[in-house]
Amino acid sequence: MVRIHYVSGRWTVDFPHVSLAGYAWRIDRRIYQGRKILSTHPHGSMIARINNDRYRVGSRALIEARQAGFLQLCVNDADGCLRDNDGAVRVKISVTDN
Repeated sequence: MVRIHYVSGRWTVDFPHVSLAGYAWRIDRRIYQGRKILSTHPHGSMIARINNDRYRVGSRALIEARQAGFLQLCVNDADGCLRDNDGAVRVKISVTDN
């Protein structure tokens, strides 16, 4: 199990800075929807990837990984759109056996 918990910081996908929960729907719907990695979750939310599996983290998450692998964290914004992003966040990560 991987537990991810937001500690501090804010970031942006070229809109006002937000926490890891991402943009409220009023703002999210103004951003081109084809630019999200996880289309059902707001722009600006934190997402995790372990191998090819992706998970929404937001401000906190408990992930049961399907297999061992490297944990990668990023903002929910497509790879080609990252140049206008800004900010920094700090999270606490705990890994435990099931």
